[in-house]
Amino acid sequence: MKITATMNLSDLAERMGDATEADAERMRDLLVERYDGQDTADIAESDWLAMLDATQASVTDRLDALNVPGCAMQVYAGWVWMIGSDELGWTKSGSRETCERTVLEFVERRGVDALTADE
Repeated sequence: MKITATMNLSDLAERMGDATEADAERMRDLLVERYDGQDTADIAESDWLAMLDATQASVTDRLDALNVPGCAMQVYAGWVWMIGSDELGWTKSGSRETCERTVLEFVERRGVDALTADE
């Protein structure tokens, strides 16, 4: 896949594995910054994995920057977002990263206050 500022985010997310469109957008920015005009197949595996780590690490950083209350906690056979003693069951997933990504996507769509709003 050719690296450009207009490369398809859905295709890139698929190439990244378990990634959202927001993750793909951050990855595209990194790719364009470092490898504009090249092909993703030509990137060294170590560089690719480092960029994947950078996009995933930014999920936690972005949650912190948005002052999102709570944290991901391991419970039973998965991870769930906890605010105080309240468990947000809709966030339950098999990994911390997926749980955090779910919360981040929710907050980006609906706002931080929606996490604690009664529905």
